[in-house]
Amino acid sequence: MNANHQITFESLRNSNDALELQKASDAFTSRNGRFPLNADIARDYSKGGLLKDVWDDIAIVRENEIYEEYVGYSTQKPEKLLDRIIQASCPENGLVADFFGGSGTTAAVAEKLGRRWITTDLGKPACMVMRKRLIDQNAQPFLYQAIGDYQVESAKTTLGRKFRVGDLSQIVLQLYGALPLSPEDNPNRNLGRIPEGKTLVLVDSPAKMTGLATLKKAQTLRDSLLGGWDKVLVLGWNFDSGIGHDLQALNDKQLEVLVIPPDLLDRLKKKGALEKLRKEIRFSTLQYLTVKPIQRLRQVGEESETLTVELGNYVLLSPEAINLDEANRIK
Repeated sequence: MNANHQITFESLRNSNDALELQKASDAFTSRNGRFPLNADIARDYSKGGLLKDVWDDIAIVRENEIYEEYVGYSTQKPEKLLDRIIQASCPENGLVADFFGGSGTTAAVAEKLGRRWITTDLGKPACMVMRKRLIDQNAQPFLYQAIGDYQVESAKTTLGRKFRVGDLSQIVLQLYGALPLSPEDNPNRNLGRIPEGKTLVLVDSPAKMTGLATLKKAQTLRDSLLGGWDKVLVLGWNFDSGIGHDLQALNDKQLEVLVIPPDLLDRLKKKGALEKLRKEIRFSTLQYLTVKPIQRLRQVGEESETLTVELGNYVLLSPEAINLDEANRIK
């Protein structure tokens, strides 16, 4: 092997070395009668050389049909890179940890290689990408857990450690186009009104789950605050799993719920973002699926069974919140 870690084969010119090599049963013989390396040694070398310090033999992941692993995350690393690192540093059934998970490449590769894994990320979008990626590759069952509060911690990073929830509510009200109510009527600084008409806007806390209790509170404020309002609109960050059923059970057409974009805090970090977001941001409608009863079928004499899951309606609770021009809305 030369200085560049490349395998080379050189002829033995010394007669004594040649005679010794000739005694070996599997020695190679060249046409000119010279004897290169012993076959066993050659086979050992052919298994590969040492890696260089710079790994330039692995291509980056691009948005292309060739790269099936592409998930559209800006800092995504190629699976081949993590495959090399994990196999070199972690034994089978070992534990791999990545506390800046990003696109989830580390966890995805560790799963494929039979390693246990733990991965985290402060960003909610990253966690959503990682979870979908693992589900798509049929990973073994894993625990998905939220620790702490992403929105609150991210807001402190963006708005400063003296940040209060009311500060963020004021920003959300501005972005939605609502005017804040006066401090005496709005001590939590999370209430506003639409300039035209009598619509009250309630911004829920990022540290809470918007559920039935919030909906009933919104109804009470609509009916009693400042003489009453025609309609109340709730803007929420996180939602109880039964929020759709709660809204349908209340059957209140003067109560509406919209979703605050989950990446809002990340987008606010950019310089001049607030003014730009006023023109771009959209508060989406709540959506949910209904699932029909699961059908179970087991063939005679077989231990396994087949489960059939059928999806019912895909419901938009506030279709008018979809960003469509008037012509397409009529359609």
